[in-house]
Amino acid sequence: MEASEPSKSQSKPSSTEPPSKRALQLRDAQRAHRERKAQHLKDLEAQVQQMAVQTKQIDQLKEKVKALEFELNLVRASVSACPSCSQVAITLPLPLPPLTEVQVPTPPFNQQELLDTLDDILGTPSNQSTLTATPTQQLQPQPPTAPFPIVGDLLDFPMEDLDTFLNGIVPRMLTSEELYGPFEVDTARLLIQTIPSLKNCADANRLFDLLVEHSQTTDLAKTKTILLGIIRAVTGVLKQVTEEDRGAWFELVSVTQERNLHHFRYITQFWGTALPPVAPFEIDPMNPAHQLILMYKPLFLRIPSLVAVPHEVDEFLFAWARALEHQESQSFFRVNICVSKMVLLCSVKDRAAFFSLFVEMRGENGREVDALLRKLEATSLE
Repeated sequence: MEASEPSKSQSKPSSTEPPSKRALQLRDAQRAHRERKAQHLKDLEAQVQQMAVQTKQIDQLKEKVKALEFELNLVRASVSACPSCSQVAITLPLPLPPLTEVQVPTPPFNQQELLDTLDDILGTPSNQSTLTATPTQQLQPQPPTAPFPIVGDLLDFPMEDLDTFLNGIVPRMLTSEELYGPFEVDTARLLIQTIPSLKNCADANRLFDLLVEHSQTTDLAKTKTILLGIIRAVTGVLKQVTEEDRGAWFELVSVTQERNLHHFRYITQFWGTALPPVAPFEIDPMNPAHQLILMYKPLFLRIPSLVAVPHEVDEFLFAWARALEHQESQSFFRVNICVSKMVLLCSVKDRAAFFSLFVEMRGENGREVDALLRKLEATSLE
């Protein structure tokens, strides 16, 4: 009986029906739509990359414009021109002929009455007057007489007031604090307390004080002393900071520079115009100072932000080699300006790599740098 029951399982068809023409058209349309969508996404990505490159170029041009405007302001502020002389040149653009004789037609009058009237007005006796009148009076120019006695010369003033007198005539160069406001170091003072090896570091606090002081003066002799103190303070910080805390210190320096970007650009521009660059020289591979150029130039050029500015790297390394080889103070000061310029060229991400490489290079010549610092400090005390 069980064998006579039909099987419940149904067999599947052996072959499928071919797709209809409508299905094939729909499949082709979907494939074409996917291809167009993928191509559109590729075009959008290419457009985004192109706009990113253009945006970067625009930012670079903006920075260049700001730098040129800053340099123009420095030039304008440093022009030593007398405003009173400029005013005279404006009011009298052409020389005037001297006044020799003026014909003044006057009506007939009584000479004695005129003399009496002049005596009443000027308070002088009539016997001192030499004025003669005729119907056509000729007035000859006479040297003026002072109505009041001259007590002293106009330039008879104490010498300590000379600076005040000159500042009122010759425009002085504005400080970075006057241009951009106070130098902000409160954040740096708070962050320095979070670095274990630099807590209550006297050199770090001294560094912040000197940066503020540098923003408040434009006197070249004073700024040289301040810059020397900044170099000495940075040297002390690098000696005190541990290997584990160097990254935090580099980050603190980057934050301080970002919060005072205009001030650091001002300092770089100020010293860049005051100190001439070091001219390139022939490299001697056997000279230890010249070996640093050959050794560290490819390392600095590995930093992405410095790849496009090899001339800045060359100037920095040539100044460093010249300062160590000849113990030149001017080249040594120029080194620190080059460091500031390169830091400003680096991105925030690349600054840590630059600082790390710079500290390593400085460690190779620690004795020479310390000797040069002692020489400069002794010279500044004389």
